[in-house]
Amino acid sequence: MTPSSTSASFAKLRAALLAFHVLAVVVLSLPGAQVARSNRWQSRLMRQDLADWAAQLEELGIRVSAEELGRTAQGIAESYVAWRSVAVAPFQAYSEVTKARQGWAMFASPQRHPYEFHVDGLTDRGWTPLYRPHDNDARFLAGYLLHNRMRKFQGRFARAMKGHYYEDFTEFVARRALEENPELRAVWLGLYGYASLSPERVRAGERPSGSYDNVRIFGREAQ
Repeated sequence: MTPSSTSASFAKLRAALLAFHVLAVVVLSLPGAQVARSNRWQSRLMRQDLADWAAQLEELGIRVSAEELGRTAQGIAESYVAWRSVAVAPFQAYSEVTKARQGWAMFASPQRHPYEFHVDGLTDRGWTPLYRPHDNDARFLAGYLLHNRMRKFQGRFARAMKGHYYEDFTEFVARRALEENPELRAVWLGLYGYASLSPERVRAGERPSGSYDNVRIFGREAQ
């Protein structure tokens, strides 16, 4: 075999391996079994989405309850997972060797019912905002609370409240606020939940309205 033919053969082999790798990564990146898990379909966020979808279908003349829509969609998801297990089987060994796999579903669903973390402080003049994520006049611990990792941490409270994490988090922020602001008599912390507006309503200058949940109050005597 001449050097030129060897080089050509190697190039073809490399191209074949590259094509196989790309195909393996694409197939393995398809959403996995988590899309059919019962707890996912029973979550508060999913129930809200199903109710919204059922309402939109009704506007099109298709009458279906959120519960019926959920059962149908979950059945489709379960069928998809069964199909996916067959499709990824030829690539499983390659995935184990190369570690080319994705362990979580990225951008699985949009966060249309977010929570914002708000902090207020009580002084002799009453309650005043200490932190709001979009308020330049309420920036206490903003560098910490707006860090990309902390935003992700706070975003989890809108999907599935983890009690002990939230308790530790609010206690830490309240303690910092009381330590750094001697005039404060107490600190109020809560999650402000609302439904995201459509692009048209945002462009019209409308602001979302919502309500508070998981409110905690820490007094200076508790420190």
